Amino acid sequence: MGGLRSDPQFMAIIEMLAAEYDLAVDLTAHGFQRFPGFGAQSTALLPAEKTQALLENLATLTPGKWIFVDHPAYDTSEMRATHHNGYENVALDRQGVTDAWTNAQVQATIVRRGIRLVSYGDVRQGLP
Repeated sequence: MGGLRSDPQFMAIIEMLAAEYDLAVDLTAHGFQRFPGFGAQSTALLPAEKTQALLENLATLTPGKWIFVDHPAYDTSEMRATHHNGYENVALDRQGVTDAWTNAQVQATIVRRGIRLVSYGDVRQGLP
C-alpha cells in the first residue's frame, strides 16, 4: 500500500490503472482533509482502545469534509499471516478497525452528530 506509492515506477502504474478504469478521485480538489480517526499511533492500540479513540475524535470533529482510510478485516489465520517487521499485529489491528466502525456507540455518535458517510463513488458523482 504505502510502499507502492513511494516508488515512482509503481506510482506510475497505479496512476495508469486508475485512469484506464476511471477510478481516480482527487479528494483534495473536493475539499477533503484527513480525519485522524484513531490517532497517530493507531496500530499500537488494542481494539477497545481504537473504539475509544474513534469516539473521542468523532465527538470533537468540526464541520467539513473529512477522509478516513483504513483497512478493516477480521482476526483470522489468513490475516495473522499478513505482516512485516515492525507490524506483526496486523490481524488484531484490523479487527480493531472493524470493531470500532461497527460499534453501536460509534454508529450512534455518527447519527447524533449528523455525520454523513460517503464513498469515493459519491464524491465522483459530486455528492458532498
